Amino acid sequence: MSDYGPLWQMIGCVFATFAVFLPSTLLLFFLFPVYQHLRQYVVIYRALEGFNAAIVGFVWASGFVLFQAMPFEWTNVVVAAITFSILYFTRIPAPFIVIGWLLLGWAMNA
Repeated sequence: MSDYGPLWQMIGCVFATFAVFLPSTLLLFFLFPVYQHLRQYVVIYRALEGFNAAIVGFVWASGFVLFQAMPFEWTNVVVAAITFSILYFTRIPAPFIVIGWLLLGWAMNA
């Protein structure tokens, strides 16, 4: 998409984000009301804990596949490490971190 300019890059980013994270998000949203009702039964509650772990696994796998698709550069590893550290050790919301990285990348390429 880089040959088509910044507008198509942004469209590709939005489309890829929806394509990767929408299935597991919809699964979570549609099953949340059922989850709240069935939570009172111990056997079903334990099974639903495994289901929650599967949803988290889908999200991790999506991120892992996206990270593998990138060519290996140390800057990618540093960005991932810094992002993980910010998320783990501070209370800064993830969207602000993403916006910060976008602005930094834009400023470095301008």
